[in-house]
Amino acid sequence: MKKYHIFEINDKKLTLRDEEGKEYKTEIFFHDLEEEPKAGDTITMYEGLVDTNNSDYFPFYEFGGMDSIYGRKIDSDTHHDLMILDLGGKEIRLKRFYG
Repeated sequence: MKKYHIFEINDKKLTLRDEEGKEYKTEIFFHDLEEEPKAGDTITMYEGLVDTNNSDYFPFYEFGGMDSIYGRKIDSDTHHDLMILDLGGKEIRLKRFYG
């Protein structure tokens, strides 16, 4: 799990920066949220999902509520399908949706 700061959001395309200042691009659709993430919020997630080593490719993901029927059962804080979204001090746990 690695922490990323949301630097910019353009539609659903996010520009993320890690603690070292390295920049990543990804596209994420969020479900089951009362408040959408904004620039300045942080995401903690499995680093293999965003570090593709291909600057021409934007990985696409969907994340939603932990109690949703979609996605796998999350049984640890280090599960590769877990995202911890920090919205200005409010921590929300989401799981990756499939299909």
